[in-house]
Amino acid sequence: MTKITLRNGMSFDEKDVVGIEDWEEGNPNFEQPFLIHTHGSTICIVFARCEGDAIDIAVDENKLDAFQITEEQLKEDYGDDEDNISFCGNASEMFDLDTIGVVKLLNPKLSFTACYREMMEENK
Repeated sequence: MTKITLRNGMSFDEKDVVGIEDWEEGNPNFEQPFLIHTHGSTICIVFARCEGDAIDIAVDENKLDAFQITEEQLKEDYGDDEDNISFCGNASEMFDLDTIGVVKLLNPKLSFTACYREMMEENK
């Protein structure tokens, strides 16, 4: 598995990538890769049309479970201050995303030869 390290020091590999299926099919929805991180540590990369969709997809893929807030936590830790609470994913669950950052990455070009070479190496 290839690990990629960006200029800013953040790194990722294949297990971090979510929602790549449409991109592999030729990207009919014009999705972009978004790197979701906390304090510079990669959580995942999500292919989506916008930052909000990327967060929702990451939630639905259970990548942001560590940032989910329960009803009890809401009452104890947040009180009436719900300014830092985000409702995300298909279930519109509560999350504290204060420490989450999202970086829009360049959309890599599909290379038939690179993909074919990789497939050939896997099938040796």
